[in-house]
Amino acid sequence: MIGRRKIIGPERPLDLANAHIPKAHLDEDADPEAWIPRAEFSGANLGNANLSGANLSEATLGGADLRGAGLRDANLCGADLDWANLIRALLIKANLTGADLGGANITQAQLDQACGTNVKFLDPGLTIKPCQPQ
Repeated sequence: MIGRRKIIGPERPLDLANAHIPKAHLDEDADPEAWIPRAEFSGANLGNANLSGANLSEATLGGADLRGAGLRDANLCGADLDWANLIRALLIKANLTGADLGGANITQAQLDQACGTNVKFLDPGLTIKPCQPQ
């Protein structure tokens, strides 16, 4: 329903700040550049969702299915990605500063395209580079 909403007036990014939507299902029609800080999406199905440029800072995405999700330029600062499935998720220029990646299914190749510092619970052997100042 969120992805199919009718835009009335000037188009603005979807604002779901502080929303509590566990086990939600968003697909490839999700709103890119959505504003979703501190939202609760634990266990949600976000596979193939286009969340490029979205603000997901401090969002709870623990156990979420993000397989194939487009997260290019997404702000994931402080996000809880504990046990999230990130297989094939596009993390190009995604900011993972302070994110919790404990048990997340993520590869070094994905981390090489993202950036961040103080990433929590990064599996041994995985590294991430700091973000460049803008």
